[in-house]
Amino acid sequence: MTQPTQDPVAPAVGLRVEPLIGRTGFQATGEVNAVNRSMWESALDASVAAAGSGALAGPVVHLDLSELTRVDAGGAAAVAASAGRLGPDGRVVLHSPPPHLPRILDVLWPRMPGIEVEP
Repeated sequence: MTQPTQDPVAPAVGLRVEPLIGRTGFQATGEVNAVNRSMWESALDASVAAAGSGALAGPVVHLDLSELTRVDAGGAAAVAASAGRLGPDGRVVLHSPPPHLPRILDVLWPRMPGIEVEP
């Protein structure tokens, strides 16, 4: 009996999101793609809802993306939509995003207010 093998060229990569302690948002590990985008969107929705409750100086969502390797265009669209839902004083702060994510956001949403990138 042979054992199934995994293609070494295309390893399975998932997404894990964990809430941040002490601030609104989450840490993401892995990659965002069509298969797991609903998990990404749910985490963003929950963070936007939490940030909107009781914010005095404008709601802020922090995303620790230091362990994220890839975000597809649909995942970037979800970030832009989340920033839009936070209102004119709200912000989504991307901490250590993969280099391509700010580029995608700049190309597709060049004047989108409320998205900040921190290395």
